[in-house]
Amino acid sequence: MINGRVKIVLLGGANTGKSAILCTYYGNPYHFNPTIGVEVSSSMLVNKREKSMVRFYDMGGAKHWWYWIPTNIQHADFIFLFYDVTNQQSLTEAGEILDIIVEKKGSFRIILVGNKTDLEEQRVISIFDANAFIQKWQAKGVMLSHIETNIRNITAFKKIIKNISSKMKRIVSQTSFNDNRKPAANWSQWTFGW
Repeated sequence: MINGRVKIVLLGGANTGKSAILCTYYGNPYHFNPTIGVEVSSSMLVNKREKSMVRFYDMGGAKHWWYWIPTNIQHADFIFLFYDVTNQQSLTEAGEILDIIVEKKGSFRIILVGNKTDLEEQRVISIFDANAFIQKWQAKGVMLSHIETNIRNITAFKKIIKNISSKMKRIVSQTSFNDNRKPAANWSQWTFGW
């Protein structure tokens, strides 16, 4: 029996490494083809005999796909918004994507993901730059969490997914699920400890 379903949408500009991180999560770290449109994949997570279905929506990062962001974030629980720490433009594009997301006003939680931290010698976006970006958006009322990762070490990414899964039992006990739609849970009220 599945105790909960979670929809996670991966957004970010082109070449920010969304697909590479997701493929590494699934055990196939050598997928470097650009995403065309949206790729959907699912994962069953088991935590203390509780099962959770996590569905990932990996959206292509090219700007011509951004038109579909409002459609793909419908009913999302989490949005992982990627930027490339070696590319200043990718953080600017993350801001442009946030403008689209904020207009939608969903009840999802947004996690800003700084990727490619293994390329430290090429890094142009520091943790201080990321924090300034977050503070700018928090001043607008948008709450963001932040992690950094890379395909050689996706521990932070895995930890978030595990924490989401571990919270499912608590959410299920407070809401009802059906096959048509998962609960309209406001994830912003949950603290995940990352």
